Amino acid sequence: MKASLFSLLLLAPAMVLAENDTPTVAYKGFLDSYYGYDFNEPANHRRPAFLYNHTSTDAPAINLALIQAELNGGWYHGSLGLMAGTYSRENLAAEPNLLQHFYDTYVGVALNRSRTLWLDVGEFSSHIGFESAISADNYTLSRSLMAENSPYFLTGGRLTWKPSKKWELAFLVVDGWQRVRPLAGNSLPGFGTKVAWTPHDRLLLNWSTYIGSEFPDDQRRMRYFNNLYAHMVLSSTVSMYLGFDIGWQQRATSGNNIWCSPNAIVRWKLDDHWATAFRVEHYNDASGVIISLPGRTSLTGLSFNVDRQISKNLLFRVEMRYLRNSSPAFQRGDSLARSSTSLLASFSIRFS
Repeated sequence: MKASLFSLLLLAPAMVLAENDTPTVAYKGFLDSYYGYDFNEPANHRRPAFLYNHTSTDAPAINLALIQAELNGGWYHGSLGLMAGTYSRENLAAEPNLLQHFYDTYVGVALNRSRTLWLDVGEFSSHIGFESAISADNYTLSRSLMAENSPYFLTGGRLTWKPSKKWELAFLVVDGWQRVRPLAGNSLPGFGTKVAWTPHDRLLLNWSTYIGSEFPDDQRRMRYFNNLYAHMVLSSTVSMYLGFDIGWQQRATSGNNIWCSPNAIVRWKLDDHWATAFRVEHYNDASGVIISLPGRTSLTGLSFNVDRQISKNLLFRVEMRYLRNSSPAFQRGDSLARSSTSLLASFSIRFS
């Protein structure tokens, strides 16, 4: 599969009528430092295992330190990102140490004259969801349950078409559900699609899918996943996201295990320097396909954050978050509790 994709990349320049564009390289960086406190005071000084960002408690830490170079050659482009911190350590724990430090590292070419059709190959940000690894781009400081438990990145090939300003379509063939390397013994790649419609600048509707298997061929169980969300700008100061994930995976015997997650985030921009956001969310995974907790996984969460934009590149954020499960699942000292309340503060800086 990869050989074919790279062959297309090599042949693509002959398929387009390239202009004499002067290649440019843009450099940028991001640093997200934080301090987290969990009122349960878990003995391991770590947030719950189903969270993958800002996971350390009781000590200052770095969630993401990122340096990125982006090449734009007109009919071709590329990106190379190097990272470290909580995000890379937790999200790429299954990968070799060297591969844990690459972020959005890919090359791509335009396949038509208007440069609305692009083929990219490499590791790139997932087409699923509305929250990214860069916390300053999100309405809330911490990531939602649905974002933490769906892919942040994918590796393989991505075909993106933007026929107009209102539409964006994508088709992906990847190594699996957030994997740099394919699962040993699994010859079936993962497949993804994306349909985004922006009828006007105050509304975005998105539907993304994923199909694949996270088991070796002799134990194959298909996974089917849908992510839907709407971004609505309600006024000059208020905007919101409404999201819903639903997935099902074949059982070893018969039938399917199903999980789902609704999410709503409302943001108030008070002025050019201050903003607040409120989130309510739920995650139901009774069979433990994605989140396996003692008893039954039925999580409900609330969070509230306050943001202070100190300057164009400097952002300070504070967030209070409450999570509750239907059965005891959170570390409280050396025992388990049904709920968890945490306080998170972050200072982030951008370079560009």
